Amino acid sequence: MRRRKLEPTKQQLSSLRPERGEKARGLEAGQPVAVIVKVKEPGYVPEGFRVRSRIDACLFTADATPQGLEAAEHDPQVESIAAAERLEPPR
Repeated sequence: MRRRKLEPTKQQLSSLRPERGEKARGLEAGQPVAVIVKVKEPGYVPEGFRVRSRIDACLFTADATPQGLEAAEHDPQVESIAAAERLEPPR
């Protein structure tokens, strides 16, 4: 039996919404925050970041400590950091 790959429709994708609230993003005091990081040097990981998944040599998702985020603001190897938002289907 051949398995069929299921792909979401445009309507299903457009109805996804980010989770709400600080707890959903991991912003509780001292807790790591899920982020998407782009660096200038392939393979570079700033201190205070734990790689979750690599997208390519310079782009990855990570858990970052509050101290790591603060230090990354002044790190010349860090090009950008964005909060990772978990998507959930509408209820």
